[in-house]
Amino acid sequence: MSDKNSELPTIERVFDLLDSWRHLPTYQLERRADIFFALFLPEVLKADLLIPEFPIKSSESTDNDNNLSKKVDYFALSQDGEQAFLIELKTDMRSIDKVQIEFLKCTAQNRKFKDLVEDIIAILKPPKEKRRNQKRATRQKYVHLLSRLRELKLVCYDEKELYTKAFADNSRGVYDILNKVKPASGINTKKCPELKVVYILPKKPGSTIENLMGDSVRKIYFKEFANAIKKGEEEGIRSLFADYLRKWATDDAGTPNPKDWHPC
Repeated sequence: MSDKNSELPTIERVFDLLDSWRHLPTYQLERRADIFFALFLPEVLKADLLIPEFPIKSSESTDNDNNLSKKVDYFALSQDGEQAFLIELKTDMRSIDKVQIEFLKCTAQNRKFKDLVEDIIAILKPPKEKRRNQKRATRQKYVHLLSRLRELKLVCYDEKELYTKAFADNSRGVYDILNKVKPASGINTKKCPELKVVYILPKKPGSTIENLMGDSVRKIYFKEFANAIKKGEEEGIRSLFADYLRKWATDDAGTPNPKDWHPC
């Protein structure tokens, strides 16, 4: 019998490891498998560019500390521009957070997407007395986030002016340029995309979570996701991922007897 560790790496080997390691304490499958979901989420949702770890300004933020934010796993804009998706991925039903559900529902119900865009711009422009505490690398990463929002036509700014100053050795004056960043006129009150909360889940949750989510939260279960991406292919990453999604939908992490599976 060959030693698996001596074999050349394959995509099958990647999924073998994910499937085996998910049964171990504190191992978070969703943090490793999220890239595979990301490959197909735009297709499943009929959405454009996916943005991971999308920041939503926390209600705890103040005028003196506006960098507090909570992250949603993904953001995407529908292809028709009418819906903005706040997407959470859960690979373990036990990791569903009731507080998080309430926060996302409250955000979708009480805020407009334009507000979220303005919050991201505001995070980049702390009060003058706080600017020295804003790390250059953090600011540059938020500029990358702005570039993705600009690609979706959600913000507008002078590309050359901002990028030149934000990534220059001497970034003095960068806040003057950041003050010119604005939400795009296309997301005004009448045309602003409707915020929608989406949860990707292994299976249907229990009644308590189901009732908490209600009809306003769209739920996509792993088997549904698998059916959407397989498209009759017998081989390749689509087929392989779909097969594992079906397995993860019924085989909860940690529940099999170790004698019935073989650690990688």
